[in-house]
Amino acid sequence: MKKLTVSLKSGIAGYVGFPDGNDLSLQMDFESEIVEESHRLKIGTFWNYFQGWKKYFQMSQEEKNTYFAWAEKIVYSRANAIVSGQHRSHYGEVAELLALVAEIKEGMGKLGAKQMIFQEYKKKFPRHSSFQAEMRGYFGV
Repeated sequence: MKKLTVSLKSGIAGYVGFPDGNDLSLQMDFESEIVEESHRLKIGTFWNYFQGWKKYFQMSQEEKNTYFAWAEKIVYSRANAIVSGQHRSHYGEVAELLALVAEIKEGMGKLGAKQMIFQEYKKKFPRHSSFQAEMRGYFGV
């Protein structure tokens, strides 16, 4: 077995091929632009990387649908578990996630998704007024 030796100067990131954040000469042009823009606009570097990633690595509509279906299933599962378990401190989080799913669906062309999801969860949990109040806030109903 080969022993891993890493200099203190480059660290593990240097060993696997990622440049030190202070060595800008090793960054790609778009990475430098992202870091500079993040500092200039005072926004998170991760968010800026994500936006840049979307521009440089586009997905087909089929891939988008597949990933969205996967994420949607997780959101519904989480919502059902939290609300049925009466974890009230997480109702706002779940309502926000459900509203986000609805907005994405409407953005993908499914008109009335917001109203449909709101009504589905209102019917599913009719006795959870705290959750319904959170939903009204996020769904704008």
